[in-house]
Amino acid sequence: DPSQVGGGVAFAPKPRSYRYTLPKKLRRLAMLSALSSKVLENEIIVLDELKFEEPKTKEMVKVLENVKA
Repeated sequence: DPSQVGGGVAFAPKPRSYRYTLPKKLRRLAMLSALSSKVLENEIIVLDELKFEEPKTKEMVKVLENVKA
């Protein structure tokens, strides 16, 4: 009771989510901008094909070392 000594708060702040979803067009534009920036700085590598005999981490490590990722 807020009227008592040591009581509660009359209009206490309630926990709430401040999450905000950005519009799809804006998210798409941001991704395009980020990828374009990476391409201009030669920080992105595109592989045409990626095939493994078995899906093993060891094989993926070899591929990443060869492309210097």
